[in-house]
Amino acid sequence: MMDKQKVEYLQDLLLPMLMNGQVQVNSSDAGDVNGGLGMVAESGMEYKKGK
Repeated sequence: MMDKQKVEYLQDLLLPMLMNGQVQVNSSDAGDVNGGLGMVAESGMEYKKGK
C-alpha cells in the first residue's frame, strides 16, 4: 500500500499532465466496465445516469 505522501506526489505530478493531454489513461488499465469507465461513488449513495 502506498503512503499518503507518495499518493499526493503522484497526483501532483500526473493530474496536470492528464488535464493537458500529455498522458492518457487506457480504459483497460482503469477499471474497465462494459467498454467504458465505471462510476465511482460513496457507498450508500445512488447516482442516476444522465442522457
